[in-house]
Amino acid sequence: PRLGTNAVVANPDESAALEHAWKAALDPATAVAGRALAASILCGQRRWDDVITALSAPGPWTSDPSCRNFEAIARFMLGQKKAAAQLAQGTLEIDPLDPFALGLLWLAEPGKASPFLVGSGREAEETLELAGQFLSIKQHELAAKVLACYLNRVPAERRSLLANYWGAFLAESLSAHLKESLKTSDVARVVRPSEALYPYRPED
Repeated sequence: PRLGTNAVVANPDESAALEHAWKAALDPATAVAGRALAASILCGQRRWDDVITALSAPGPWTSDPSCRNFEAIARFMLGQKKAAAQLAQGTLEIDPLDPFALGLLWLAEPGKASPFLVGSGREAEETLELAGQFLSIKQHELAAKVLACYLNRVPAERRSLLANYWGAFLAESLSAHLKESLKTSDVARVVRPSEALYPYRPED
């Protein structure tokens, strides 16, 4: 299927990847993986209507957790919070610990408890996993919210150094409006952005 062009493809590599994803979606053996790859690229391009079109059509992808999560975030970003929450709940019936689905419920339902297991000893890992999933589809704002949730709740002496680095990196790279969302976490006082290199970026 060829979807609408209501957003500009970011670069030639993404355009080629999207073409390959749709070719894979035509083969029954790779249809689910192909749709999931296409949806992840479309999410990164903020083509939310196209994500929904790709994943709401009848087919085996409708029960796939990754595909359900991509459709859920598309509906959430379009303001369809109830539908997004229902899709996330369906994913959690398959995998009760799915971090993406837990994160979406937390975002979609005001007052919902944190998606991280408080006191589990794995809060940092869960935070970074969820933030990384949002970053993988270029949703930096949502990644910032996830990190702010963790950094606001965990005392400075117990915070993950890697989470501090990610918070400082996002605080520097986001727009002025979005930087405000991380200021409440006091991340700037924990690690000064000028001194916190992005974990996998060599020093200039």
